[in-house]
Amino acid sequence: MSIKNVRAFNEAIRSINKGSSEMSKAIEANTSEIKKIVKAIDDAKEEARVDWKKVERLGESERYPLAKGSPQSIEVDGAALLLKKLDIL
Repeated sequence: MSIKNVRAFNEAIRSINKGSSEMSKAIEANTSEIKKIVKAIDDAKEEARVDWKKVERLGESERYPLAKGSPQSIEVDGAALLLKKLDIL
């Protein structure tokens, strides 16, 4: 091998190493972001769990159990709304 070929080869290897180093840093950054997202999802799942034994029934019909402190449900009679919209009622 000539000296020019060896230098070109070494330069190519340095370039590859630099690129792989930058890629490793990007992968680490993405991994940490993914870990944050997974943690946020896990936290949201934990908050969303409902202990149905502690749920208090609220509202006129008492059809929908609501957790204490949550806004009351609004029951909509779809058929009555449709009839009213069609001016039948």
